[in-house]
Amino acid sequence: MALPWPAAATPHKDAPAQGVDRSAFARCLANKGVTWPTPMPGGPWRDGPAPDGPHGPGEPHGPPPHDPDFDAALQACATAQGIALPAPDAPPLGPPPPALSQCLEAEGFGPPPRHG
Repeated sequence: MALPWPAAATPHKDAPAQGVDRSAFARCLANKGVTWPTPMPGGPWRDGPAPDGPHGPGEPHGPPPHDPDFDAALQACATAQGIALPAPDAPPLGPPPPALSQCLEAEGFGPPPRHG
């Protein structure tokens, strides 16, 4: 048995006929002591590019610098453990397998620093 569509909701008697007056809304909030959060550096995401990640003062931006010694150790450990490495330009798929991390640590390479 098919039911009829519900009737359209009737607006509340105090609801404005049009959209909210944003300036009046902001004044009302300010009068009640509400403060707006500090905008993010670089502007809001909808108006500009999104930030590339949380960086503290002095932390590097972007990918880590190329380290040929680490690359050689990574390749050797992956080969020894039988682990297929992704292509160099492929995005990381998550943390490395524990066996690979242990092998790299045994070679003198600690966990990589977090970047962005």
